[in-house]
Amino acid sequence: MSGGQLKVYDAFLGVITNSPTYDWHLTNLRNYLHLSPDARQTMALGDLNLTPLGAGSGMLGLPGDYTPPSRFVRATALTASARPLKTSTDAVFEAFRILDNFNIPLGATVPRNALPQDITSATTTAAVELPTWDDSRVSDADETVVISHNWDELRRFMWDYVGIVRTNKRLERAAHRIAMLQDEIQEFYAHFQVTRDLLELRNLVQVADLIVMSALMRRESRGLHYSRDFPQTDDVGHATVLIPPPR
Repeated sequence: MSGGQLKVYDAFLGVITNSPTYDWHLTNLRNYLHLSPDARQTMALGDLNLTPLGAGSGMLGLPGDYTPPSRFVRATALTASARPLKTSTDAVFEAFRILDNFNIPLGATVPRNALPQDITSATTTAAVELPTWDDSRVSDADETVVISHNWDELRRFMWDYVGIVRTNKRLERAAHRIAMLQDEIQEFYAHFQVTRDLLELRNLVQVADLIVMSALMRRESRGLHYSRDFPQTDDVGHATVLIPPPR
């Protein structure tokens, strides 16, 4: 928020933080243009040659405190210098090594007389091991023509039954065909290899289902939704399935 207005920024290198505003953090990076994974060069001052004391001299000046600006600079530098790795497993371990630089001991940021007793760190990281997709009992989908046919069928009946001018009867016909497609897609998931076309078909059918459900719930004509069963427009627009009810 800036001046009461919401501003959205692309996450530079995937790095985000809180205070102050994001554009300020991007400007602040200009104070750290000297940071580099390469070692500092030897400098000659008269007869004295000054060489770096060890590895990592190119990162001298990298802020190490726990304030949001310093964390942003540190995260940007470590992300930009991250090495390419061959496997996703290696990349996950590398990500955790980077995240170790952001662990905040509570004693470093909270007064001794205010230390919470229910947490051990101000930073929490969790790793969840997801099982590998098991497709050993399925086969290649040799009936890709079925998926192509379902794509065409979905487009056709959505155009015919769920166009700008609608009736409840047409919407109900569309809902019936959507249910049939959902059953077929579920069967494909159980017996055949999952492909991009199948995933896209599933998503298209899901969107079509939401459109039809919303249209059936709206008992009026509004905007691009014109119903011959309910040609009038209500004074106040009513929520549909796409608008969650208040908690």
